[in-house]
Amino acid sequence: MGEELLIKYIQLVLGSSCLTVIVIALYLFSKPDKFEHWMRIFYQFVYYITANLPKIKKSIDKKLVAVSIQDTVNQICAQVNEECPESLPHAMKIEWVKSDNPASFVAKGKAIIRLKHYENQDRNIVESTLLYIKQGFLPRAKNYLDNTLRQGSEYKVASRIFVARRDTGAYDYFLQNEIMSAVKTDVRIQKDLQMLEGLDSVGFFSRVFLSEVIGVGQKLLGTVPTDSVKRELRDFAEFLDTIATKAKEEYVPLAFNGTKVKASVILVAKRETIDNYGIRPYVSRIQKRLNEGYDSIYLAGWGEDFIGSVIQIKKEIEDFMLTFIRRYDYPVHGTTKAVLMVCQPKSSYLAHQKRLQDEVREAFPNIVPEVEKRLIRIMSVARIENVGFKVAVKALDPDLRNPCGCCIGTGAGRIKKLKERFPSEFIGLTLWSDNIKEFIANAISPLNSRYIDDIQIDEENLIADVTVLTPESARKAIGRGGYNVRLASELTGYLINVQSLPPLHNDNTPEGELTAILKREIPEILNNDIEIMAAARIRNIGSKVIVKWKDIESNPVDRSSEACYGYDQQYLQRIRQYFPGEWIHFHDWDQKPEKQISLCLYPIRSHEIESVEIDDSSGLAVVTLNQISRNTSLSESEPNIALCEEVTGYKIEIIHP
Repeated sequence: MGEELLIKYIQLVLGSSCLTVIVIALYLFSKPDKFEHWMRIFYQFVYYITANLPKIKKSIDKKLVAVSIQDTVNQICAQVNEECPESLPHAMKIEWVKSDNPASFVAKGKAIIRLKHYENQDRNIVESTLLYIKQGFLPRAKNYLDNTLRQGSEYKVASRIFVARRDTGAYDYFLQNEIMSAVKTDVRIQKDLQMLEGLDSVGFFSRVFLSEVIGVGQKLLGTVPTDSVKRELRDFAEFLDTIATKAKEEYVPLAFNGTKVKASVILVAKRETIDNYGIRPYVSRIQKRLNEGYDSIYLAGWGEDFIGSVIQIKKEIEDFMLTFIRRYDYPVHGTTKAVLMVCQPKSSYLAHQKRLQDEVREAFPNIVPEVEKRLIRIMSVARIENVGFKVAVKALDPDLRNPCGCCIGTGAGRIKKLKERFPSEFIGLTLWSDNIKEFIANAISPLNSRYIDDIQIDEENLIADVTVLTPESARKAIGRGGYNVRLASELTGYLINVQSLPPLHNDNTPEGELTAILKREIPEILNNDIEIMAAARIRNIGSKVIVKWKDIESNPVDRSSEACYGYDQQYLQRIRQYFPGEWIHFHDWDQKPEKQISLCLYPIRSHEIESVEIDDSSGLAVVTLNQISRNTSLSESEPNIALCEEVTGYKIEIIHP
């Protein structure tokens, strides 16, 4: 009876052990990435229990070192692969050999590393890891990097592995025996390492730089690497470095438009932009980059506040503009939270935009022969289907001075033919300019540029703040439904915000409004070179202003009134935008009341006045006209006389001959 119980007990134990082994085997089969880790624990245990068996212990030690290196390398490389898929596609497997000539090759999906085992474990770790990275890192793309940038990239990945082995001196061994030796051979490696470290500090090394390198490798697979491609990838690395190392308010380019790499970074990191404009500038910039043909868009936010904005942008555009490939959440500069969205253009969106623009581009050559003959070039097109479009044109022929007029045609004949092609859409023609301020001013037509007070450009966020003279000017620039400014934004690539000038005064009297505008629009008055001696205004009718040079000796030639009108009456034209339909006259100041009255009675001219007699006791001025007086309606109109009386302080009586 006792023997039977013992047999059953043994069977139970063996059965349980087999079940345990099966469960462990199934677990490791389902999670091959954990296999090396468990084997490492197993060999550590065996190494411990064979402490008194030197031969077995030495053999186990080699296996433990190999598995330990494989465990660390494969774990770190798995992380790199998560950040940049296919950067290290093969797992590492070490085979110790007696030969002093190490070898590496790929077999059965693994990178086999064969090298001699040394007593110095740090050397084992460093040499096997570097051999593995040279074999397995960027297998289809590394040859498109120049030598120093490729070596620097390999060292950057290797350093992550060695830092992870804090239980060893591998990093110090690597630094002393590899890095220092490489730098002595070529000092450029140190600069490249510093640059790549900067990229890694903001998460750009593997997630952006290596991803684009792999993309180039896929595009050029089977071709011989050229110096131009290597130069472009180095330029791209340096482009990312300027972003990674830029100061908070520093402007740096955020788009790289190369032959093989066309990538743009949308960096959401400016509180002022979010507070003033929300996410609109970033959506506008993404749209511009897509229209310009960029292959990759990297949407990044550094700091918790901006992460929310990045997510909001994603929700805004993911259904029609971009396809979101990957999202990364990680710290930058050690502590700050960051998010990076890797995106590609949505083919349906690009196809739709291209179709809309191509329809316009294809219509022009048949209607405007100068486009067909390449005397005029269509530089950009912005279109809202069934609403309208704007076309920016540039003359390639120096003798063709008005390309927009050429496209309109004699008697607007050509523009009429275009309208027949697009009957439900309005058409706007814009003169292209390399000067972005001029281009934006042209693009918000039909508003005339002389109604624009100022244009402030934010090149980093592609924002243009346009200030116009009056609310009426702002409404004209924006257009019905906001379509005009929306098309202008798409045409120029800048988010255009239009606003009118704020009031400069609290005096709402007619004279107060007039004086404020004069101080704003006439530099000589603003600078206090010209004084306003008196001003009078009747709303919706007109104004009279008496002015004089503050220092007459420094301005002996030009009259103050002429200065106030401006060259070619440019100041007067701007002032009239604030007071549509009103006339305004400037008069020079004179010490003699009779002379002052004669001047202020304009458009009655001085030679039409026979005499001016003043009675100071009654404040009456009797003005006698001569035979050549024109007696125009404005000259002797009630408003003209009333305004003259107000600015001179005399009651005026007109006597005809």
